[in-house]
Amino acid sequence: MAQIFRFKLHGRPVDAVGDYHRGKNCERLAKKFTVSPTTINQNCSFSNYLKKFSVQRDRDPQHMLFLLYWLNRFVFPNHSSAILHEYRHIAEALHNHINVGHGPTVLGHLYRNLHTATMDNLLNISAPSAFWMIQILLQVYFPELRFPDIVLPEDQVITLPLMSAEVPKRSIEEYLTFFRHSTKRAIA
Repeated sequence: MAQIFRFKLHGRPVDAVGDYHRGKNCERLAKKFTVSPTTINQNCSFSNYLKKFSVQRDRDPQHMLFLLYWLNRFVFPNHSSAILHEYRHIAEALHNHINVGHGPTVLGHLYRNLHTATMDNLLNISAPSAFWMIQILLQVYFPELRFPDIVLPEDQVITLPLMSAEVPKRSIEEYLTFFRHSTKRAIA
């Protein structure tokens, strides 16, 4: 995850309490997410959330609200297609540049999405998922899913050449079907 997407693998663990704005001695270290979970829940649809919070004047809360939207929309999409306030602590930590190891959480979410999408007889592509990350992840691990002329560098984020290359003409169903039937792989 660190090499593919630049998600940190080490650091403070992602947790539900997320008291990332306090140091070991309980001194205040950074800006705290000030919008209450109740207010987020009252405006949790993507459109209502954008209407309510796009007019924030203060830059810190505005940036944290944007990060919360981005996390819910593109990294941790959910069945309700809405903003879940449970990720507000990650948004707060990202805003404050706190060393949080969010890679394992994102990877766990992707694996759960892959399981949900591929375990039934019919593929479940209606399940909420970060399919864009799954496509990139599968292109990294399965070279036959990407164009043969793409070389994945060792000294930069692997996603960059995959994102800048021509998009393979495959549907998400083709990616998931390939993944489902790739139960045994020879190690090169």
